[in-house]
Amino acid sequence: MKIRFASLAIPLFLAACHTGETNPEYSSSLAAVDDLSAHGRYSEALLAAEAFNQAHPGDAEGERQLRRAKAAVMLEQARMLCFADKNLEALELVREAKKVEPEEPVIVDWENKMQGKLAMIHTRDGDEFFASSNLDAAREEYEKALSYGPDDINAKAGLTQVLLQINYRRGMGQQYYEDGVHLLRDYWLQQAATRFAYTGKYQPKNDKAKVNKKAVDGQLALTRASLAHSLELQGLWAGARNEYRIALLMDPECAEAKTGYDRTRIEASAEDKLREIDRLIRAKKYEEAGVAIDSGLAVTKHQTDKFEGRRAEIEEARLEAGYQSALALESDQDFEEAVAAYDKLLAQRDYYKDTLARRDTLKGYIEKADLLFKQAMESTDPAQKLELLKRISTFWPRYKNVEQLIEQLKPVVAPVTEQKP
Repeated sequence: MKIRFASLAIPLFLAACHTGETNPEYSSSLAAVDDLSAHGRYSEALLAAEAFNQAHPGDAEGERQLRRAKAAVMLEQARMLCFADKNLEALELVREAKKVEPEEPVIVDWENKMQGKLAMIHTRDGDEFFASSNLDAAREEYEKALSYGPDDINAKAGLTQVLLQINYRRGMGQQYYEDGVHLLRDYWLQQAATRFAYTGKYQPKNDKAKVNKKAVDGQLALTRASLAHSLELQGLWAGARNEYRIALLMDPECAEAKTGYDRTRIEASAEDKLREIDRLIRAKKYEEAGVAIDSGLAVTKHQTDKFEGRRAEIEEARLEAGYQSALALESDQDFEEAVAAYDKLLAQRDYYKDTLARRDTLKGYIEKADLLFKQAMESTDPAQKLELLKRISTFWPRYKNVEQLIEQLKPVVAPVTEQKP
C-alpha cells in the first residue's frame, strides 16, 4: 500500500494580501513573486522575494513573502525526497518549513501525510519481523511507528501481540498468552470498527459514543495495569513493563499505567544490564563488568542486591583465576612465583580454599632446598654433596641447577663406591 501524494503538488501560497502600497514597481514585484510561486517555480520565487526584501527592508508584506517563498522551496525539496523514498529527510524538511510558516495548511497536511507514511512503513517492517519471530526487532519497529502515528491501530495491535509473545516466552504461561491474544485481538478489531464509524458521514460528531468508548478503554487499561502491578510485586520487571505498555496503548491517559511504566521500564533496563554483566563475567572481562555494575546501581531502586551479588561473583571469579594461576606455577615447580601468587590471594582474603597451607608448604620447600644446597656447596666430600643434592631433587627437581650437578657428580662418586671392600 502506498500513500498518494500527488494531490499535494503544492499549489502553494497564492495571492498574498498586499498592503496599501500603491507604487507600481512595488505591486509588480510582489505580483512576480506570486506568479512564480503559482507556476511552481519556487526557487525563482525565493530569489524574487529576497530581491524585493532587500529593496524594501522592514516591509511587512515583503518579509511575509520571503517566509512563504522559503517554506515553498523547502516543501518542494521535501516532495522530491519523499518520491525518492528518503522519508526521514523529507519529514525533517517539512518540519523546517513548518517552523517558517506554522499555520500554512499545505505544510500541516504534508507533515501529517509524511508521519502517516513513516508509521505505515515501520508497522509493515514490524509485521515482517514478527512473522520471522524476531520479537525485539518487531517491538522496536512498532514503537517507531507509534512515534509517528500515536493512534495507528495496526501498530498498536501489532505491538500488543509482540508484548504478549515476549511475556509468554519469558514464562508467563500458555493460559496467560491465549487469554491475552483473544481479548486484545477482539479489542483492537472493535477499536478499528469504532474509529471507522466516527469518521463516517453518518456519525461525525457522536460525542456520547466517544465518551462511552473512552470509559471502556479506561476500565480495560486499569485491568492490564492491575495485572502489571502483580507482576511487578513478583519482581518480573520486564513482564510488568510490557503489561503497563499495553495499558497505555488502550488508554494513554491512565495514570497508574504511566507511573508504573516509568518505574518498571527502569528496572527492566536494569535487568538487561544484569544479563550483560553475566556475559562479561563469563568472558572474564571483569573490569568492564565492574563498570556495568556501577552503571546499573546508578539507576535501579529495587535490584541493588542483585548488582552487589554480581560484584561478589566478580571477586570470587578473580580469586579463583588467581588460585588456578598459582596452582599452575606450583605444578611447573616455579615455587617462588607460586608463593608470591598465593600471597597475593591471601592479601585479598585471609582464607581461600587451601591457599594458606599450600603457600606454607612451598615456603618450607624453598627454605629446606636453600639449606641443603648451601650444605652441598660447602661440602668437600663428593658423595655427601651428591646425597644432599639428591635430597633436594626428591621434592624440587627444578631447583637451580641441581639435576645438572647430580649428573656431574655421579661419575666421580661411583668409582669410589666400587673400590670400597
